[in-house]
Amino acid sequence: MVRGATTIAVVFPVVDRGRQRQLIRNWSQGLLSILRVRLRTNGIAQFSPRTVILANHVSWIDIWLLNSVNAVCFVAKSEIRSWPIIGWMAAQAKTLFIERDRKRDTSRINGSIHLALEEQEAVVVFPEGSTSDGTEVRRFHASLLQPAIDAQARVLALAIRYLNTDGSTNTDVAYVDETTLWQSVKKILAQREVHAEVTELGEVQGKSRRHMAYEAELRVRALVAIGNPPEKPSGLPTELP
Repeated sequence: MVRGATTIAVVFPVVDRGRQRQLIRNWSQGLLSILRVRLRTNGIAQFSPRTVILANHVSWIDIWLLNSVNAVCFVAKSEIRSWPIIGWMAAQAKTLFIERDRKRDTSRINGSIHLALEEQEAVVVFPEGSTSDGTEVRRFHASLLQPAIDAQARVLALAIRYLNTDGSTNTDVAYVDETTLWQSVKKILAQREVHAEVTELGEVQGKSRRHMAYEAELRVRALVAIGNPPEKPSGLPTELP
């Protein structure tokens, strides 16, 4: 944490965005190593610029998994900005904070996403709006997909999984319900290793943001979720391509 904060304060102001991304990636890989997180990426080399990435959300580790592949911008809940040190670091790394309880804030954050795409950033959205224990996928909300349509950006679906050695879902990694950040850290450090998997599920296309959100949800759910298929929002075609 000291190394990351010092790098952001001293080095970030004097280097370009490309170098900043490299530093974020190296720092994220170092953090995963300390936490003994073993990451396997399926079908991912790096994230292209001007891409909106839709992924399921399980843990705070999700952020470092994706940043260890290629530093990206995240849309995160505004409460994180108030976290000591971490909130400041996230802001300096171009995290976009949204006040989820205020519907009017969607318009503002969509403008910020559009600007980030125009600046050749890849932006990660967790469209469930909250975390799960890793055994389910909640409904993907479409409200933050409008900038991708307006900017004619690429939309990519990703699935994040944490697995035990027998291939079952490791629910101890989940940052969910009333678990505090410190409790989550202790549970993760108590494990000999954490096996994480990030799988690219292809580019999502559609005529509307709801169509794209639903298609991305179907793909992620097919790999991750245990249980019933999602309820299709009204107004979508019977069969998706």
